[in-house]
Amino acid sequence: MNVKCPHCKKSLKAPDSHAGKQGQCPNCKGVFIVSSLTSSTARQPSEQNIPSEIKKNWFGKYQSRYACPSCEEKLISGPDEIGCQISCPSCSTAFVVPGKEQLSAIESQKKREDAEAQEKLELEQRQKEEVADVKRKQEEARRREEQRIQKEIAAHPFDYPIDYTVTSNGMIEYRDQYFEVMQTELRVNPDIDCSDGKFIIKSIRLFKKRVNMTKKENANEIRETKAHFRDSKPRMHKSRSKGLVAGLVNIGVEVSRASHAENFENALEPLEARKELYDQIQLGCDQLIHEVELRMAEN
Repeated sequence: MNVKCPHCKKSLKAPDSHAGKQGQCPNCKGVFIVSSLTSSTARQPSEQNIPSEIKKNWFGKYQSRYACPSCEEKLISGPDEIGCQISCPSCSTAFVVPGKEQLSAIESQKKREDAEAQEKLELEQRQKEEVADVKRKQEEARRREEQRIQKEIAAHPFDYPIDYTVTSNGMIEYRDQYFEVMQTELRVNPDIDCSDGKFIIKSIRLFKKRVNMTKKENANEIRETKAHFRDSKPRMHKSRSKGLVAGLVNIGVEVSRASHAENFENALEPLEARKELYDQIQLGCDQLIHEVELRMAEN
């Protein structure tokens, strides 16, 4: 039969019995599998329908596990041989190592998973940076507001005596005794001279601004608390398991959700109470200003 050396392309002749076996070119000494150019009976190496299994070895490399299509010898080929032509070491039959499509699908899936994981990581990083940027801007705005209020206080020598103290956690000490405060500290002393009512009103408004700053910080804490509990809420797991196992998993998730909801309510309740009390204090300031204005009108 007529054959051609795949290395030097020289046309050669070989016995039909050599088809599918390893031969050597007499011209370039290259080794190759003999295949006929004309004979339809010659065995052509190709990726036949050879059952195979793609698995990783101990070193993390993929291998194709299969049997020789002729002698059924159990064989293992590494990733460099998958999809390539080889000869069976037992019977010298030439064939293409199966598993190329399987390996390609596995590698494609791995690339997709890696890309998705990288995209998720980058998204989380962007979100962290955005949150940090928002906090930084809020802190800068708070400092600017504080500086502006301090400048107003410095330019306003008269300070109407509204008694209050701020605790280490930023709460106004008397806020829990709001109604008592409305009858004492946040009320105009009948003996005070209201001829300088505009200064009294200015002092009350400055106090209201300080309260408003604390109110904004509390609002930010409410938003952060809601976001934290929203992101950490236990998720229902879609499991292939059925029956008792699936039921136990769902029960565990429901218990976690109930505990999560209780913790959320406990964390949010004092923050919401602070918000309501801040609103009440600011309303009391407005009422106090109105009372001063009435006293000024009477005088």
